[in-house]
Amino acid sequence: MRNWIIYIVLVFGFFQAFAQDIHYSQFYASPLTINPANTGLFYGTYRLGVNAKRQWASIPVPYQTASFYGDWSFKREDIFSVGKWSTGLQVFNDVAGDGNLTSTRIFLSGAVHQYLDYDHTKLLSAGLQFGYIQRSIDFNKLYWGNQWDGTTFNTQINNKESFRRSTFSYIDAAVGMDYQQVIKNRHNAHIGFSVQHLARPSETFYNNDNQVGIRPVLYLDTRFKIQQRHEIWSAAFYQRQKKAQEFLVSCLYGYNIAEEFAYDRYFFWVGASYRLKDAFTPIVGFEWNKVRLLLNYDINISSLKTASMARGGLELSLVYIGNIPTKSFRRPMVVPCPIF
Repeated sequence: MRNWIIYIVLVFGFFQAFAQDIHYSQFYASPLTINPANTGLFYGTYRLGVNAKRQWASIPVPYQTASFYGDWSFKREDIFSVGKWSTGLQVFNDVAGDGNLTSTRIFLSGAVHQYLDYDHTKLLSAGLQFGYIQRSIDFNKLYWGNQWDGTTFNTQINNKESFRRSTFSYIDAAVGMDYQQVIKNRHNAHIGFSVQHLARPSETFYNNDNQVGIRPVLYLDTRFKIQQRHEIWSAAFYQRQKKAQEFLVSCLYGYNIAEEFAYDRYFFWVGASYRLKDAFTPIVGFEWNKVRLLLNYDINISSLKTASMARGGLELSLVYIGNIPTKSFRRPMVVPCPIF
């Protein structure tokens, strides 16, 4: 019986892969994925990040996702600077299931950030993103319901599937905006909105037209500094694509182990997130000045937990923010966003 449950999960996952985009439980640790306006939205000159996820560990071939991103800010160098331009690059590689359903994605993004007040506490950002996506699959490694011979799946039996091609590619685009505000130099909050798949590409291995649905994304991210050593980091995220939707909330507590009033940030992070009707996710991590490492594990609590045995996915994020010093008589632009 369990073999049939796993088979159903595999087939379900295969077809779901056509309908859903790559997404992380640590959505806040993959900023260019959720909104091109997040390009360059950090305190520093450049940022490098890595995300990796391994899920469905209970099935024979777990799904694996890895991505890398980097973005750079171009600052105005006069003392009256009120904005900046940023550019970024993101590369994805995702492999799913027995057929090695592979998705390779390369995105280029650009954003402009503009302060709305003299004190630099209100910042409005807008971004645009273009991407190249290639998808492929090895049909020889798949098996189908009509190939069950009573004992096992016999791949020598004709699967009667009308596949037209095993690989294809397309161009896509996204646009987004973000607004953030610093409150009393202690609290930071920002809200963002983006629209993905503006090009409405067709994505199919069959002789049909499976047009990718437009995906709106909305998120809220806040960070509260409590005294010198304590911080609360909370976030909410919602996205929808055709009939699929996702709502996720997250809360982390951070404690700075550095000496009180010291400049260094040696934060331990601990918390959890919850994806509605799907998974509960414990999170731990450490932040050392310019480097932050977070690790989480999705525990499946949906109706598929029988097949998954409540095992979800291990996910890791690593980000480094660097700064190229400016000349002493010039003031660098400070973006009030320590979050990403």
